[in-house]
Amino acid sequence: MLEEIKEIPSRAEEIYTYTKKLKLPTKVPYLGMGSSYFAALTMKHAGLLLKAEIASEYSNYLSIGEIQEIGVLISQSGRSTEALRCRDLFEEYIAITNDLKSPICSASNVVLKIPMLAGREEYSATKTYLNTLICLYNGFGLDCRAALNVLSDNMNSYLETGTRLAEEIFELYPTKNYQGIFLLANGPNYPTMCNASLILSETCKIIFQALPLSQYYHGYKETAENSIVIFLKTQSPDSEYLNKVKDSIEKAGAKTIVVEELYTEHFSPLLSIMPFNFMAWKLAELLGIKKPFVVGEKISVI
Repeated sequence: MLEEIKEIPSRAEEIYTYTKKLKLPTKVPYLGMGSSYFAALTMKHAGLLLKAEIASEYSNYLSIGEIQEIGVLISQSGRSTEALRCRDLFEEYIAITNDLKSPICSASNVVLKIPMLAGREEYSATKTYLNTLICLYNGFGLDCRAALNVLSDNMNSYLETGTRLAEEIFELYPTKNYQGIFLLANGPNYPTMCNASLILSETCKIIFQALPLSQYYHGYKETAENSIVIFLKTQSPDSEYLNKVKDSIEKAGAKTIVVEELYTEHFSPLLSIMPFNFMAWKLAELLGIKKPFVVGEKISVI
């Protein structure tokens, strides 16, 4: 897993160059599961005009039996059952996948196949998430070149932060009956923390819950006692509110940790996910977890 995470900068360069002139449609459904969905949702929370939906919910409920003109299907494997069910819901669709020979690219109505170029992934979708984000940034005409330079230059710092977070959680978790570990963020970093919670949960076999900062304070704050709350502090307009929430739940018995990512908020999801990728690897190592997927396979085929 560590080697896969360390490949992120080089894989990011590949997809950035490949999709530099890509143009993606606006105001249409962007459908995926897991990290693929969270990447689309990140773009939505950044204010871009797309309809990010969970593929299974779209096919089962939101499409209401209507065939749309065009949509975008995102799937790392290109084999996820939920994504494949959505192919027939569009007259035409664009496929973003790591495998151009997969079923998501074989339907007669696929009009554009975009390789994710994430390379082989045996563990969580760390490279997939970053490469999908870059593909979407470029497709919407947003140049993330500067952020990728920061990413490449700061890998050691992300490793150090992720290792520190893992060691802190490992020291805390067995010593007390913690009833929850929350990851809180705002704006485009809220879906990024959703992706972090997915990677941490499936890698470490511990439940991590991601929420928008304000949503946590509307009820979930009552679980503060004996909980661990990790705040992602960005250039959000809610920074002062974050401090108030932090102070409030600390008094109620929560253990709080703040992770800062103060790069321009629009592109910060490319960077803010990195410490949590390393945290997942290190925490799994400390917990003695050897196998990434024990309940089911990495690819969701039903």
